[in-house]
Amino acid sequence: MSPRPVNKDEKRAEILDAAIRVFARAGFHPTKIEDVAREAGVAKGTIYLYFTSRDDILAAAFERFADEALRGVRALVESAEPALDRLHALVRAMVAGATAEPELARIVFDFWAVRGPGAATVDFARIYAEYRRLIALLLDRAVAEGALPADVPEQTPAVLVGLVEGVLLQWLVDPAGVAPGPAADAATDLLLAGLTAR
Repeated sequence: MSPRPVNKDEKRAEILDAAIRVFARAGFHPTKIEDVAREAGVAKGTIYLYFTSRDDILAAAFERFADEALRGVRALVESAEPALDRLHALVRAMVAGATAEPELARIVFDFWAVRGPGAATVDFARIYAEYRRLIALLLDRAVAEGALPADVPEQTPAVLVGLVEGVLLQWLVDPAGVAPGPAADAATDLLLAGLTAR
């Protein structure tokens, strides 16, 4: 009986999942390709059939996660709810995505902290730009609905993303001290109150 053909997409996903586990357990920087191969139950050479390096594995894992998260967020943005309700839902989705994958969030933070954003193979700029675009869209709709004044500052989407990222960073380093969902809700409420009071 001949062996079952390898589904390349499934094998790639299995390697990504194994890499996330080993990166989370041992840290990204100390981990070697051999460690990922051992965790995935494959030969070291098999890893190189799918990825060129550890950085490539991390980038692929984060891109997969980010694309899935953004699909969900886009669906929220296109719903029929009032714009500010959708904005709150978007922030909750950002937090839920990171807290549902805490190992990946810690790995990305570890990678970023040591290598810096300029060296990252993960396309953070694309991901942040898309979140800012979606937030700006909701802010514009909130203005059109009369829920916000017309003079919302242009940098408001970047500020909101920064607030959420700051909450998530605090949660990663102090999980017992920060409840990310409520803290992100409070940050959003404070920002919107400030916009309304202008």
